[in-house]
Amino acid sequence: CMAWYIRRKGLIMSRLQLDEFGDYLLTRSMTDDRHAKFYVMWVRRFFHESKKMDPDSWEVQLQQYVNTLYDDPKVEDWQVEQAERAIRLYFHNFRSGDGIPGASSTRVTARDDGSVSSRDLLTAVRQSLRIQHYSYRTEQTYLDWIRRFLVYLGKMGTAGQSVTEGGREPGRPRQADSGDVLPERICVTQQSIKDYLAWLALQREVAASTQNQAFNALLFMARSSLKLELTELEKGVRAKTGRKLPVVLSPDEARRVLDAAEGTKLLIISLLYGSGLRLSELCRLRSKDIDFDNELVFVRCGKGKNDRTTLLPAAVIPQLREHLDKLRELHAQDVDAGWAEVYLPNALARKYKNAATQFGWYWLFPSGKPSLDPRAGKMRRHHVSRSYVQRLVRDTVRKAGVEKQASPHVLRHSFATHLLLNGVDLREIQEYMGHKSVETTMIYTHVVKTMRNRARSPLDTL
Repeated sequence: CMAWYIRRKGLIMSRLQLDEFGDYLLTRSMTDDRHAKFYVMWVRRFFHESKKMDPDSWEVQLQQYVNTLYDDPKVEDWQVEQAERAIRLYFHNFRSGDGIPGASSTRVTARDDGSVSSRDLLTAVRQSLRIQHYSYRTEQTYLDWIRRFLVYLGKMGTAGQSVTEGGREPGRPRQADSGDVLPERICVTQQSIKDYLAWLALQREVAASTQNQAFNALLFMARSSLKLELTELEKGVRAKTGRKLPVVLSPDEARRVLDAAEGTKLLIISLLYGSGLRLSELCRLRSKDIDFDNELVFVRCGKGKNDRTTLLPAAVIPQLREHLDKLRELHAQDVDAGWAEVYLPNALARKYKNAATQFGWYWLFPSGKPSLDPRAGKMRRHHVSRSYVQRLVRDTVRKAGVEKQASPHVLRHSFATHLLLNGVDLREIQEYMGHKSVETTMIYTHVVKTMRNRARSPLDTL
């Protein structure tokens, strides 16, 4: 009863401050006079609907409310987005830290000694990642780095303090092994994060990109779940950086790799090389993403949540049409078995009830058997796994007798480099590759120099 009273009291207090919320938006130029009233209206409707719900936090309640709006045929998609922005501005900016029940449910509470529960911290970070619609791959990567960081702190001693254990120097962690377990409670400070990033650079000698990935994960953890703001981390010890040229196959090597594959394996390698797709983009291709008439491949929600088109090689069109015919038979079997439903992004499954089972949304390269969706909790036939494609490319390159590093990204590098060799404009290649900056694409110009108009050694000119 007391918890219910506190929650209801918080909601009533929030209603009394709706007018102040409108003034808050105007004084900070977050919106204009015309739209401020609609932001206030959406928040008011949210509190009215909250009477029917009993969520654990305002973020969960918000997702329930957004789902309700998506199911309402009278509400347009842009209105749903406006409503979500208004509610997030109200709680996250206007009412942040003023004691609203559930407003800090994605944050963990520290004891008097400053320690927090490791498992509660991981749960809070996972919830924040899902609320903010991070990809499942990013969720796995961030949580993995946070676990490594917590294990590191555990090796430093309880509550993150340095201890001497078995003759070990104070502040020096033990070597990690496969049996490492999370400490029950840990103390996370800005200094401990700085020390861990320096340890990665000095002791583990990780690449700069690896250290930056760890930094991004810990930064998200600190801001979303610990109310800890990290400052001046860029002044710390950084991993060494330097220009590294990508590994690229020559045209002859690419031909040998293609000759060493057949069937669906050949089709996968052909699209990786012939369209310049990233590994995750190839795995997530759907049947409707192939445009045979214009010879284009549509990449949906690629890196940076961006869509783009790239080239569809004319040489694979006959084989791709045969593949789609076989895919229709598999889809029909999955419909009968109840496994045909696939994951749809951005609440499309709620907006279009039958879209998830339609062939157009079916994976272009489905997995060999259905599996449990870790988020939806349903048995579905997922797309082909990343590890399968990686093994496929590695084995095929070895079979072709090519000694260079084998990975799907090598085929993507080869796509861009061979386009440059054929005289394609750099800006056009940038669009095909989905690079945000043309400077990223320009790295391939250095590789082309080694393949075209090579300088002769002075020894050969004697």
